[in-house]
Formats: sequence, structure tokens, C-alpha cells
Amino acid sequence: PNPSTNNNLMHVFLATGGEKVAEQKLDEGEDIEVLFFSIDEIKELIRSNQLLQSMHTTAFLYALEKLGELKY
Repeated sequence: PNPSTNNNLMHVFLATGGEKVAEQKLDEGEDIEVLFFSIDEIKELIRSNQLLQSMHTTAFLYALEKLGELKY
């Protein structure tokens, strides 16, 4: 976020071992698209600047670090 124009607060959660057990049950007019990416695909999205929101990039980088997927 840009502190001069935004004051949003972001919380990041990492869950592992999840699995799909049912189809979505959306409310009328609700439209949610769920996308699945491998760790390598996420790394490539970051490398190629395809993530348009810095908060998304930050969340993925925190997750990759927690999973031991970042090389320093």
C-alpha cells in the first residue's frame, strides 16, 4: 500500500494440506473464481511481474519464505 493514499491493513495466513471436499455454494449474483498454482508457477508470476498488487506479491513472498522455497 501507498501510505500517502491508503491506510489498509493486510493480514496474511498460510494454510497447508487443504483439499477440495465440495463444490462452491455461491449466493445469487456472487462470482468467485478459484485458481490453483504450483509453487513454481507462483515464483514465475513474481519473476515476470504478472502480479499487479504489491500486497499479493508480499503475501506470496512471505509464504514462500515460510515454506523454505526462497534462496538467499
